[in-house]
Amino acid sequence: MKWVWHKGIPYKLSGSVIRKGEKLNFKAMKRNGSTFDISKIKGYKIISAFPDINTPVCNIQTQRMDKLAKTYPSITFISISIDQIDALNKWCSLRKVTGNSYILSDYQDGEFIMKTKLLIKKRGVTARGFFILDDKNNIIDMYINRKLNGKPKWKLLQKHIERIILSKVMAEDRRLAKKK
Repeated sequence: MKWVWHKGIPYKLSGSVIRKGEKLNFKAMKRNGSTFDISKIKGYKIISAFPDINTPVCNIQTQRMDKLAKTYPSITFISISIDQIDALNKWCSLRKVTGNSYILSDYQDGEFIMKTKLLIKKRGVTARGFFILDDKNNIIDMYINRKLNGKPKWKLLQKHIERIILSKVMAEDRRLAKKK
């Protein structure tokens, strides 16, 4: 995919989007200004890319990812955009974000958008989508919304969680629950 649409207008992405089966390693900024390095995160990961935290769809998308992080503690949930850290911190100050959910800024270096090719240059935002990574950061599944302002495909993501990841981490979740 090289194009997404917003209100009927096509916008070109910065290149051909990364593909299923490829490895996705990147660094981005945490809300406290320190560097997040995905290669340091163990286990399965779900990455939610979104255009702008201060829009209704992105707000819902990021809150929903945080709720999923609470439901599936063995999976690391990552929300990322090119929003500045201040905008993310302001948004997060109004909400309670769990420790298993990262909300990251790719504003400073743009490593995530360069590797995934999700930058919409003319709008200066990240395209909306999901990436599901295995424990070695290989993309085992993904979905990029064709419509920038379209709602995320929650049923599709839930299906992937249950079918691909949940079956592999249920034993770990049970082990962690027994420790509490």
